Amino acid sequence: MQKWPSGLLKVGRFVSPLLPVFTPPWVIIYRPFLSSISPDLGQTASAGTPCPHLACLDTEERKNCFCLGPTIFSFPKGPPDTYAPAEGGRAFERVDAHMVGSLLAKAANTSALGDDRISADILKIFWQWDRQRITQLVRACIRTGYHPKIWKTAKGVVIPKPGKPDYAKVRAYRVISLLDVIGKLVERTAAHLIADHLERKRALHEGQYGCRKRRSCVDAVAILMNRSQQAWAAKKVAGALFMDVKAAFNNVNKTHLGKRMQALGIEPDLIR
Repeated sequence: MQKWPSGLLKVGRFVSPLLPVFTPPWVIIYRPFLSSISPDLGQTASAGTPCPHLACLDTEERKNCFCLGPTIFSFPKGPPDTYAPAEGGRAFERVDAHMVGSLLAKAANTSALGDDRISADILKIFWQWDRQRITQLVRACIRTGYHPKIWKTAKGVVIPKPGKPDYAKVRAYRVISLLDVIGKLVERTAAHLIADHLERKRALHEGQYGCRKRRSCVDAVAILMNRSQQAWAAKKVAGALFMDVKAAFNNVNKTHLGKRMQALGIEPDLIR
């Protein structure tokens, strides 16, 4: 089985089991396309091996086609740069007891405990006793842009992935990180403020369905199926390009992320 190192881009052929197989296949990656993204990617693709699965293509077209399934390449490094978040920010002013209380209410009481052993239902009892103190704590964290180090300490739990043929392999397991509920409450508050700002400013692409309210993967699949059916009705071939970035979150460039958030008008106290 092909093993993929973390932090690398994986591009390959994909055929949905729900839709018929077409000729040519769903995904065909050409050198010019990769070179238009980055010259480094085009050079890496040139060093790959011709896709053994494209026997249905003519010889001339197959020369320019490279299946990157067995080819691994890393992202080219960006130019060195620094970013210092601006001081100030007024997003914390929107944090009130109603916002914090509604976000806390959504926390599952059955979630596994973090390192402090305080569950969500216990924190909800504390909320009934002194909601103002918890609100002030969350508000202060947003205002100062400070997330206490103790809340960043996670307890890792290894659990098996279902349906794996060989549980003697490391990849048959995954690690989940259990964090303190109060720390996750601050994170949810910051995420809510950022998402609300982006939705109000219509700053996100209409084709983005992940991490957005009232949108889900089901909507994206429905659109894909609809467009495929429209292509079939017009006697055309429907094709799609699927790209997966392995460990994308862990490899985000913080400098570019901060600048992008600032360009979108997000308050500095949510960027720090």
